Amino acid sequence: MSDKIKLAIIIPVYNEESALPWTLENIKKELKKSFAGIQTCIYVYDNNSTDFTFLKANRFREQLLASHDNDISMEIRKAPKQGKGNVIALAFSEIESDFYCMIDGDNTYSVNKLRDMFDLALDGYDMVTGDRLSTSYFTENKRPFHNFGNVFVRDLINFLFSTNYYDSMSGLRIFSRHFVENIKLTSEGFTLEAEMCMVAKLNHMKVIDLPVDYYDRFGNSKSKLRTIPDGIKVVKKILTIAANRKDYTYVTER
Repeated sequence: MSDKIKLAIIIPVYNEESALPWTLENIKKELKKSFAGIQTCIYVYDNNSTDFTFLKANRFREQLLASHDNDISMEIRKAPKQGKGNVIALAFSEIESDFYCMIDGDNTYSVNKLRDMFDLALDGYDMVTGDRLSTSYFTENKRPFHNFGNVFVRDLINFLFSTNYYDSMSGLRIFSRHFVENIKLTSEGFTLEAEMCMVAKLNHMKVIDLPVDYYDRFGNSKSKLRTIPDGIKVVKKILTIAANRKDYTYVTER
């Protein structure tokens, strides 16, 4: 049995046939460059895609197997219950690892700071968030209401929970096993990241943000976030947790 540190990279995808191969290729290059000696496994969770996402993922997996790289492996799994929150909850329940990385499959996140994020997790942080808002998000993102929504959600969480998050809605994060084993997530969809920020605070998790570059979507890749209805759900989730803090506080300090 290998005694190497294990890192699970979880990629939830729904109809990302054009962007997923680029996401996987960039992650593979970064793992080869900066993660020597770390046992990494990429888990692609297909959330009922109706395009060629699953086929593209399987093709990449076959190429990875042919390379005979013993430090990088890949699995493709089905996530039948729709919604990003449901996918991540399933992944956390199925995967046993020392550390966990969550990243969207839309190729919008630069992974050149992935090793720096991982090193912070090694140093004892329970959640390391890739902060887009301090770098290129507002120039790259072409959806003005998304810009406003990200800032509003971040500031609302920081105000209600006395936190200092820079990017509360980022889909790039690294977690400790302590976080994954102890945090109980209730979000089914896009309220996931906001919930993670709030329950991390309420349960004494050690958190930090690290600036990462962000790129706008390209090709046929389209955001699944419905700006107004999903934005309302996020705000409702924040207010619900703020009003019921005891229900979301269950981990004693280490």
